[in-house]
Amino acid sequence: VDPSTPHSWNSLGNLKLLLKDEDGARASYDTALRIEPGLHQAWFNLGVLERRRRDFDASAAAFRRAIALSPHYEHAYESLGMLYYRMGKTA
Repeated sequence: VDPSTPHSWNSLGNLKLLLKDEDGARASYDTALRIEPGLHQAWFNLGVLERRRRDFDASAAAFRRAIALSPHYEHAYESLGMLYYRMGKTA
């Protein structure tokens, strides 16, 4: 796999997250975003990771970034809405 491809790093992060290697997943998403800061999928996956780590503010920020980069990315809206609900921010 070409190490300069952000999608490869994003996919590696997803695999690491499945294997419960949160630090490895974070490092992979960070690498993907260093290569391509506008990769909305990596921002979304980072939001999922931060939600798992219970850093809800960081998770919400990552979901909002994914939405800003791709306004039609439905999964990010859904995840952000559910996160706000869990945080008690229903307004």
